[in-house]
Amino acid sequence: MLEVIELWNMLLPGWIYANILDQMILPKINEGVEAWDPMSDNIPIHAWIHPWLPILGNFTNIYPFAFNLQISIGFHNFLILLL
Repeated sequence: MLEVIELWNMLLPGWIYANILDQMILPKINEGVEAWDPMSDNIPIHAWIHPWLPILGNFTNIYPFAFNLQISIGFHNFLILLL
C-alpha cells in the first residue's frame, strides 16, 4: 500500500493527494494507533508507523494524542501488574 501511495504522489495533483491522505490513509492509521495495545501486541508500533512518516509529512501532528494515550494506558497497566 505504501508503494502505491508513493506512486500516486508523483501522478496526482497535490490537493488530490492531500485529500487521499486526509480522508483515506490517516483514518486507518489512527484506527490502528487506537487499537494498538502495547501490553499484548506482538508487533511494535514503530514497525508499521515509521514507514508512513515520510509520506504523511505535515499530517503527522494529527495522531500524537491517540499514540500518547495508548502509551499511557500501557504504562499504567504495566504498573498495576507490578503491584
